[in-house]
Amino acid sequence: MRRRLDPILVLALGLGAPGAIAGVDPLLEDAPAPRQDKHYSTRPSQRQPAPPPLVMPPPRVEVVVPMRPAPRPWPPRPWPRPWPPRR
Repeated sequence: MRRRLDPILVLALGLGAPGAIAGVDPLLEDAPAPRQDKHYSTRPSQRQPAPPPLVMPPPRVEVVVPMRPAPRPWPPRPWPRPWPPRR
Protein backbone atom coordinates (compact mmCIF):
# COMPACT_ATOMS: atom_id res chain seq x y z
CA MET A 1 0.00 0.00 0.00
CA ARG A 2 1.36 3.40 -0.89
CA ARG A 3 0.45 6.59 0.87
CA ARG A 4 0.68 10.12 -0.48
CA LEU A 5 2.67 12.53 1.66
CA ASP A 6 1.03 15.70 2.82
CA PRO A 7 2.37 18.61 0.70
CA ILE A 8 3.14 20.65 3.83
CA LEU A 9 5.16 17.73 5.21
CA VAL A 10 7.05 17.46 1.92
CA LEU A 11 7.98 21.12 2.12
CA ALA A 12 8.94 20.79 5.79
CA LEU A 13 11.21 17.85 5.02
CA GLY A 14 13.00 19.91 2.41
CA LEU A 15 12.03 17.65 -0.48
CA GLY A 16 10.86 20.59 -2.55
CA ALA A 17 7.45 21.24 -3.96
CA PRO A 18 5.42 18.07 -4.67
CA GLY A 19 5.85 17.01 -8.26
CA ALA A 20 8.68 19.48 -8.82
CA ILE A 21 11.41 16.83 -8.90
CA ALA A 22 11.29 15.66 -12.53
CA GLY A 23 7.53 15.34 -12.30
CA VAL A 24 7.78 12.55 -9.71
CA ASP A 25 5.14 12.54 -7.01
CA PRO A 26 6.79 11.74 -3.66
CA LEU A 27 5.36 8.53 -2.23
CA LEU A 28 6.18 6.66 0.90
CA GLU A 29 6.32 2.91 1.25
CA ASP A 30 4.61 1.70 4.37
CA ALA A 31 7.00 -0.08 6.67
CA PRO A 32 6.29 -3.78 7.08
CA ALA A 33 4.17 -4.51 10.11
CA PRO A 34 6.12 -5.78 13.11
CA ARG A 35 6.00 -9.55 13.51
CA GLN A 36 3.24 -10.63 15.83
CA ASP A 37 4.01 -13.74 17.83
CA LYS A 38 1.07 -16.12 17.80
CA HIS A 39 1.44 -17.01 21.44
CA TYR A 40 3.73 -16.30 24.32
CA SER A 41 5.22 -18.96 26.52
CA THR A 42 3.86 -19.08 30.04
CA ARG A 43 6.91 -20.92 31.37
CA PRO A 44 9.39 -18.84 33.35
CA SER A 45 12.43 -17.63 31.47
CA GLN A 46 15.42 -19.97 31.54
CA ARG A 47 17.90 -17.13 31.19
CA GLN A 48 20.23 -16.26 34.04
CA PRO A 49 19.16 -13.14 35.90
CA ALA A 50 21.14 -10.10 34.92
CA PRO A 51 23.82 -9.05 37.41
CA PRO A 52 22.90 -6.03 39.49
CA PRO A 53 23.98 -2.78 37.85
CA LEU A 54 27.17 -1.24 39.12
CA VAL A 55 26.08 1.68 41.23
CA MET A 56 28.72 4.26 41.93
CA PRO A 57 28.49 5.85 45.36
CA PRO A 58 27.63 9.52 45.21
CA PRO A 59 30.68 11.77 45.29
CA ARG A 60 31.49 13.22 48.67
CA VAL A 61 31.01 16.95 48.54
CA GLU A 62 32.40 19.02 51.36
CA VAL A 63 30.34 22.13 51.90
CA VAL A 64 32.28 25.03 53.37
CA VAL A 65 30.06 27.63 54.97
CA PRO A 66 31.68 30.99 55.68
CA MET A 67 31.35 31.78 59.36
CA ARG A 68 31.67 35.08 61.17
CA PRO A 69 34.79 35.43 63.28
CA ALA A 70 34.38 35.01 67.02
CA PRO A 71 33.40 38.25 68.74
CA ARG A 72 36.32 40.05 70.32
CA PRO A 73 36.11 40.49 74.09
CA TRP A 74 35.32 43.90 75.48
CA PRO A 75 38.34 45.92 76.55
CA PRO A 76 38.91 45.87 80.32
CA ARG A 77 36.84 48.40 82.25
CA PRO A 78 38.85 51.18 83.79
CA TRP A 79 38.78 50.85 87.57
CA PRO A 80 38.27 53.00 89.49
CA ARG A 81 36.28 55.18 87.19
CA PRO A 82 38.25 58.25 86.32
CA TRP A 83 35.20 60.50 86.12
CA PRO A 84 32.90 61.54 87.79
CA PRO A 85 34.42 60.94 91.17
CA ARG A 86 32.34 58.71 93.41
CA ARG A 87 30.99 60.15 96.61
